[in-house]
Amino acid sequence: MLFVVFSILDVLAGSAIYSPAIFKVVSGIVWVLALIILLKGAYSILSSASAGYFFEWPGALDLVAGACLFLLAGNLIGNSHLIGGIFLGKGMYYLGRSALGI
Repeated sequence: MLFVVFSILDVLAGSAIYSPAIFKVVSGIVWVLALIILLKGAYSILSSASAGYFFEWPGALDLVAGACLFLLAGNLIGNSHLIGGIFLGKGMYYLGRSALGI
């Protein structure tokens, strides 16, 4: 269940990065979403490193997406469609995996 919640957060973050016009009105939500995504990425990397798995690309992508969301909330980033699309794809991938039970 927690995996589904995190996947939905990934989809929201990817959508916010891909089309920032939607989230311009509610920049407070973008700040909270950025903080959650950054903490999720840091936890993912630290827990994987403690288990001996050092190739943690989803956690690294969470950190990049969280940083982009912080920049997006401050209107400092212009064209971030590539990062948003990759992050949206990651969220959809894990949401599909959790829905199918793989």
